[in-house]
Amino acid sequence: MKRYIVVIFLVVLGIGSFSVAGVVLGMEHREATTQLITITKIVEVEVEVPKLVYSNDFRYFTSYAELRIWLDSVKTEIRAAVQPDWNCQSYAWWLFERAIEDGYLMAKYGIRAETYNAVFERQITGAHAINATFINNHTYLIEPQGLKVFPDFEIED
Repeated sequence: MKRYIVVIFLVVLGIGSFSVAGVVLGMEHREATTQLITITKIVEVEVEVPKLVYSNDFRYFTSYAELRIWLDSVKTEIRAAVQPDWNCQSYAWWLFERAIEDGYLMAKYGIRAETYNAVFERQITGAHAINATFINNHTYLIEPQGLKVFPDFEIED
């Protein structure tokens, strides 16, 4: 955890006096005046700074078990991140970005419906976004919406 000093400037439009139906309330009529009040406060806060990942830090998963453990670890996060308007692209981007944050090499791309249906054994009619990674020179396709993995797949698209 890193500490930072933050200076907060707060500008308030202070109303010194104002007119309130003086006749009805039996009060004297006053003109509205304004003052500009600036408050400066210095506070010390703790913030968590995200780890910076450089290109030479990226690596492929070393085994299917490592990939599976990582996918299981992000399962709760992706469910919490889901928005009502998410589609396959959103899930694939989220998984791709999350892998990069952890230093793993992963791809995100679209495949034709015919290929998707053959590999993932589901029936869709349009293209679909998926993720892929390599483990020991073998391609592993990942269905980002269910985190299902299809190992050792040869991509023909």
